Amino acid sequence: MKNYAKRLFSLLLVAALLISFVPNYSFASETTSVSDAAIFFSDLHSSASDSKTTTTKNIMSGAASSGLTFTSVTSVGDVFSSNSTNNYGSLDTNTGNIKTGLGNQDIPVYYAWSDHDRNTSIADYTGLLYGAGADGVYGNSDDANYYIYTISMSDTSTNDRYSTGVFGLEQATLDKFTSDVAGLDHTKPLFIASHQPLLDRRDDNGNAYAWCEVINEAAKTMDIVFLFGHNHKYDKAEDYFYGKGDTMSVCSSSSGSAKSVVLNFTHMCTGYMDPSSTGSTSSTTRQGTVIVAQITEDDIIVTTYGKSGVYTGSYAVNETIDRDFAAASGNTDTPVDPEVPVDPETPEEPDTPETPEEPVVPETPEVNNSGKVWRQTTTIENGKKYMLVNYGYNSSGVNTYAVDGSANPVEVTVEIDDNGAYIINDDNSLVWNATSNSSQFEMQNEDNGYYLRSSSSGSSRGTSITSNASVSSGSTYSNWSFETKSSKTILCVRRSGSSNYYPVLYNSSSNIFQSYSSSSVSSKSNWLTVFVETDEKLGCEHTYTSVIIDATCENDGTVNYTCSLCGDSYSEVIKATGHNYTSVKTEATCAADGKITYTCSCGDSYVEVIKATGKHDYTSVTVNATCENNGSVTYACKVCSASYVEVIEALGHNYNAVVTSPDCVNEGFTTYTCENCDNSYVSNYVSANGHNYKATIVEATCTSEGKVTYTCSCGDTYYEIIPATGIHEYESSKTDATCEKDGLITYTCLCGDTYSEVIEALGHDYKAVITAPTCTEEGFTTYTCEDCAKSYVDNVKEALGHTYKTNVINPTCTEEGYTEYLCDCGDYYTANETEALGHNYNAVVTAPTCTKEGITTYTCDICGDSYKADVVAALGHSYGSIVKEPTCTEGGYTLYFCSCGESYEADETEALGHNYEANVTAPTCTTEGYTTYNCTVCSHSYKDDTKAALGHNYIATETDTAIVYTCENCGDSYAEEINLNFVYEKASSFKSGESYVITLYSSKKYYAITHENNKLSVKQVTV
Repeated sequence: MKNYAKRLFSLLLVAALLISFVPNYSFASETTSVSDAAIFFSDLHSSASDSKTTTTKNIMSGAASSGLTFTSVTSVGDVFSSNSTNNYGSLDTNTGNIKTGLGNQDIPVYYAWSDHDRNTSIADYTGLLYGAGADGVYGNSDDANYYIYTISMSDTSTNDRYSTGVFGLEQATLDKFTSDVAGLDHTKPLFIASHQPLLDRRDDNGNAYAWCEVINEAAKTMDIVFLFGHNHKYDKAEDYFYGKGDTMSVCSSSSGSAKSVVLNFTHMCTGYMDPSSTGSTSSTTRQGTVIVAQITEDDIIVTTYGKSGVYTGSYAVNETIDRDFAAASGNTDTPVDPEVPVDPETPEEPDTPETPEEPVVPETPEVNNSGKVWRQTTTIENGKKYMLVNYGYNSSGVNTYAVDGSANPVEVTVEIDDNGAYIINDDNSLVWNATSNSSQFEMQNEDNGYYLRSSSSGSSRGTSITSNASVSSGSTYSNWSFETKSSKTILCVRRSGSSNYYPVLYNSSSNIFQSYSSSSVSSKSNWLTVFVETDEKLGCEHTYTSVIIDATCENDGTVNYTCSLCGDSYSEVIKATGHNYTSVKTEATCAADGKITYTCSCGDSYVEVIKATGKHDYTSVTVNATCENNGSVTYACKVCSASYVEVIEALGHNYNAVVTSPDCVNEGFTTYTCENCDNSYVSNYVSANGHNYKATIVEATCTSEGKVTYTCSCGDTYYEIIPATGIHEYESSKTDATCEKDGLITYTCLCGDTYSEVIEALGHDYKAVITAPTCTEEGFTTYTCEDCAKSYVDNVKEALGHTYKTNVINPTCTEEGYTEYLCDCGDYYTANETEALGHNYNAVVTAPTCTKEGITTYTCDICGDSYKADVVAALGHSYGSIVKEPTCTEGGYTLYFCSCGESYEADETEALGHNYEANVTAPTCTTEGYTTYNCTVCSHSYKDDTKAALGHNYIATETDTAIVYTCENCGDSYAEEINLNFVYEKASSFKSGESYVITLYSSKKYYAITHENNKLSVKQVTV
């Protein structure tokens, strides 16, 4: 059933207070406590000039009115309305608006990449962003209650409208997703943020099918919710929400072709946060909304929120998604670390089992006792007989009917007694024989031989379970199960490998057995249930007798009840009591193990060893150390004989020094006294300083004696007399002579003696300065005395009159033109004025670069005047990246480079380090040995552990003609021939410098005895 119909039906049930079932994704009503909550939004469409502050704050405030504590906010894309570089500054503004609206300045806000967002600092990669834990810590640690995975728009697109330059989809990206998800805790849900949907309403998401395949596979072991925006221009009501088990048409190429996929995950739209611009069908979209995802122990509740709180307008998504793999359900493939065992406590006394009450004998129902009794069952077994009955949701049990092999209904009556639902019937046409097992079976009708199979091999009407278009038209199912809906157990089918079930009914309009998706249960009333033939006899007033087999500590007991009239019987289990241990404990000491002995009344016992603590309980006796003698601390265990001594090192003298400084007549010294004892000594003698006199001088004059007084700092003093000089020392004062008056020099001694000298008058010294006549002034000669400045004028001449020259000044761009009349004397006047020409500017445009702003320079081609205007902001860098993997000797890094040539390195990783394998070359007799170390990662190698050559170890072997020397290590050999032709003469005496051979004589033959290679040899010689 499509989602808008589901919601309408759910609202009707709520209004009537008759909700009787909870489908796989139903309206959110009561649930367990929320362990975490997150917000997702899309398509804010803000700009550098308008961050939609009011809109953002109001909508986030509406979400905050839920009273939930949120741990993250994620934009699914298009937070901006264009890719202008000015949006760099708007990102922080948007984030601030979100935090202000939620009233939480610490909440992290994340942005998934999409086409409008590519020039911002938004993450432009596909990968796991973070997990959000209850402690508010975000990162790659697994303390999260949920995970978020972003898929870059460039990875889902095969038609990138904006040529972003971001690397497109590669198999490695899909493999990375699979690898990343495999490493997560599969009991926690995964939210995928992808601006583009996977459905076929777009033609620019051609990689959608590849992503759908890997996500569908991952969703077999993990709860996954896929959230998108971007689709506001192509809205269809059913596209807002596809649940687990729904069939969705997925885009499979850049041309927009599609494939139908049954989803193992939830695929849903976040809504559109921008309330004013959402495409051509904006009247039907969820304008101004976000999605709030609440995570509980069993469910994920997704609810649409707007500025007024929960949004109830067109196409709101308010769903509860079952968590099939939550830890609470016990369905997880993630092993749980075993708990560390603790010492067992003495088990409590088991509760004494209560004596089971005698069963209440059911009243005899008023039925036809001559027929067979069929009881409702939830199992199928080989060889048994069954009836298929349209009974499922008829609460009254009336007007039900069984179905025979011709798919014809036969009315039956279902009754209920204390043993459950039953039918009395003898009609063979309703009987089906099971011929397989409980997971895959076929049933054959006794009356006409028709088969009801779980495969498509049957060709007759009603012989196979088929489905309607809402599940996947014409498909067949091989797995069978029983599911409980509204306290009724009904027959269902499952696709192989899927956890989704589809109830089976008999369609009387087409006379076939048919399966429907579970979401359609509410609109049908006659689902198939199964009854099995029994040997039961109704109508007996049972008289039961009981036989009790007591339970023991380890084995269950039973109470067997048998009716003495009809033989009906049943049993009740008495649970094993469990061992009732008492314990005796022997405490462990520092040196000996202890134990706890557990003994049950039945005789069973076991012992737990308490390991020796190894921790001695020491007492200590301390002997303090002195300056010159060691001390000690003796430790002795109170429990055992263990003891040890710790030496306290002698303290050593700790001298304080008192310095006595030397003076002029006494020497100085230092007195050392120990702080810890009375020991002291004097050292560091310093000689007396001696007197240090300073002289004070009173100079002698021409008539008086002088004196020098010498004074020491200690107060000692003496003086010396300086005789009078008897020589006058005159100082002079001068009055200079002028042109007309005499001067005077006066000489005066300190003693008062004086005399004078006269300087005669200088007389005038005139210089002549000629002033030539000008155009308007007469000329003359001025005579001036250089010494006294007295002057007079003579030689006067008449003025010359003006003589003008003309200079034409042409007009410029800014100044008028005129004719200038100039006299050599400086007098001038202008005439013939003309107007200024005005500037004629040419524009030269300098385009902006990554780091420099652009500008237009305007230059006048007449005068060269220029100015700059029309400033364009710098573009900012657009980095690509190249990853350099680490080697053995060099660290790795990512090189980020811009088309302008700017680059930088980041994400450094350490060098791997060499991983050497050793190859040993043993030394030989002639070559040295060594070990070659070869790195298994790179080609680097080196030699070490050199061992000297062994050298030959020759063993001599003698033949008749030679001595052969062979090395016992390497086999190398050489031979020395034996010279049998040496001729020796018998000698009766020895001479210096001659060689002699001592011979043996035997049978007229001579043998020389020689000593070579540390042994004696005998060689035959001729004498």
